[in-house]
Amino acid sequence: MVLAEKTGNPYEASVALRQAQALMMKYDVTPASVVPGEITSETCRNIPSNALSVPGWLNALVTVVCMTAGCRSYYGWYQNSDHKKRRSVTFYGLGERPAVAGYLFGVVSRQLKRDAEHYLHTACAHPLLKLSTIRRRMDEYRLYWVAGVWTVLESFEPETSEKVLLDRWLTQQQRNLTPAKVRQPEGCRNAKKVRQAAWTAGRQAEIYPAMDYRSEEHSLQEVSNG
Repeated sequence: MVLAEKTGNPYEASVALRQAQALMMKYDVTPASVVPGEITSETCRNIPSNALSVPGWLNALVTVVCMTAGCRSYYGWYQNSDHKKRRSVTFYGLGERPAVAGYLFGVVSRQLKRDAEHYLHTACAHPLLKLSTIRRRMDEYRLYWVAGVWTVLESFEPETSEKVLLDRWLTQQQRNLTPAKVRQPEGCRNAKKVRQAAWTAGRQAEIYPAMDYRSEEHSLQEVSNG
């Protein structure tokens, strides 16, 4: 997992991910199989956006990861070596679930970046497209890419008793948290075409097989918000 998280080489990351997937299958490791223990946390830095208002697609991605891993999250800030403020996201939950969430977030984020860059340089390459149009289109693409990923992941809902423990832990650890401001996409022309391309690409994301349960019952209409 560490190699898959840190390597900048797409081939090495792919190999490391396949190795991690093989180990997970061998030992039957899934969020639901993690034995509850003490509350732990996992902070991810260098996340896809440092905007003051969290992009809707990023918030959706974090939410999907939390629902899949059976944990919660909160946003924060830190200073990088260049002394600029950077956004981070911290996953917290019982046992190793936050570590699983951090791993999944890193893997899926890189695949989203790869697919979004490909879409940007192909479908958004027309010289007459305005920058504002491209931005709206890419926001729409990323959001529906996440929707596509969600169709191949299974939600894991913590028990009520766990929720009480998590509430208590968060109160003790973070007393000054405020609700994050989330920026929703503004929509774009040819939205249906953009959404279809994004949703299809998201469904093809490589995640660990234990979480992959592709079903013919899932359709674009089920994840569309209009």
